[in-house]
Amino acid sequence: MRTTLSVIKADIGSIGGRIKPSHQLLERIREFVINNGKGLVNDIYVRLGINRDIPVFLTSG
Repeated sequence: MRTTLSVIKADIGSIGGRIKPSHQLLERIREFVINNGKGLVNDIYVRLGINRDIPVFLTSG
């Protein structure tokens, strides 16, 4: 079985570009991908990255 790992940097923008995203925002991103990625995404991991980026790790296959 083949599995593809994708990492996407979610750039949502913010005032000044350096405001820490809330946990509610991270959860909303996760919910959005789960709800809209049915049949495409097997698993997802969302976290606050370096420099307040939001990396989204996805597996599919």
